[in-house]
Amino acid sequence: MAYPTFPDYPEFLVDNYKLQPADNVDRTEFEDGYVKQDPLNTRQRYEVPVQYRLHTQAEQLAFESWRRQALRSGALHFEWYDPVYHELRRARIVGGTVEYTPLTDRFDEWTVSFSLEYWV
Repeated sequence: MAYPTFPDYPEFLVDNYKLQPADNVDRTEFEDGYVKQDPLNTRQRYEVPVQYRLHTQAEQLAFESWRRQALRSGALHFEWYDPVYHELRRARIVGGTVEYTPLTDRFDEWTVSFSLEYWV
């Protein structure tokens, strides 16, 4: 199955990037005080907050159009190039939610911020 591809025009900003493995352990406490831990899944889910610069208002509008149409309002998976590990990953936007912030009072440059999730 082919996935939509993340656009190539946004510039990755490393400012807020942090790798955050999601909880993948189930803890069961017994009456005798013993605590058992088991992995929930064989694969690990990661969430990463990312931020990209959109250099023009046209890029901001194009990105929002891509999110709404190709990703069905951010719900679908897409091919994303991980700039840290230099790998192509299948990812999706957590909750489909993105945040646009103008960088100038002319609204000609923007940042778009969101959390990605992917499995390894």
